[in-house]
Amino acid sequence: MEAQLAKLIEDNKEFISLTEKNKVKCSLTGHEMIAKFEIVNNYLNGKKFKMELDCYSKDFSKYLPWIIERKSCKKKLFCTLTNQELNKIPAEIERHVNGRKYKLRLQEKLAIEEKKAQKNARKQNRNNEDLDNNNNQTTPTIDELEFDNDQTNEDDDQTNEDDDQTNEDDDQINENDDQINENDDQINEN
Repeated sequence: MEAQLAKLIEDNKEFISLTEKNKVKCSLTGHEMIAKFEIVNNYLNGKKFKMELDCYSKDFSKYLPWIIERKSCKKKLFCTLTNQELNKIPAEIERHVNGRKYKLRLQEKLAIEEKKAQKNARKQNRNNEDLDNNNNQTTPTIDELEFDNDQTNEDDDQTNEDDDQTNEDDDQINENDDQINENDDQINEN
């Protein structure tokens, strides 16, 4: 192996390494290349490696939960507020986050979440009050339950009396109808 290549690999050992097949492999991109100084040096100075090193390997977690990594393309991010796809370039992300559209949608989203939190707090307070009221209510005694039972029995007796009266009225009406029918029959005979 060349001395220049060995020094280059040593200087960049966190990104490139020598494989068993005597090739140089980049741990960022997974790219394998022939173990020649010119090829490896050109790769390390190339656009793909620099983009991977400068952009794609950065931590964008400070933008969560509004800006998330795309599941379909690991080189892209997605803004859930503006529904825009963004490249994993720090300058582009900063420009987007400082933009008017993002800030407006963020304020709207935070206002909605604050209203939800207030509503949930009110609901929780109402539930706590209901629990307190239920705990403060006394359980009826046996005497009170018997009184209620006696009252129910009296109401049932009254209902039965009303039903009997209704039945008597119905019988009277039927008798009157029979009398009328007899009178009609007599008139028809004459």
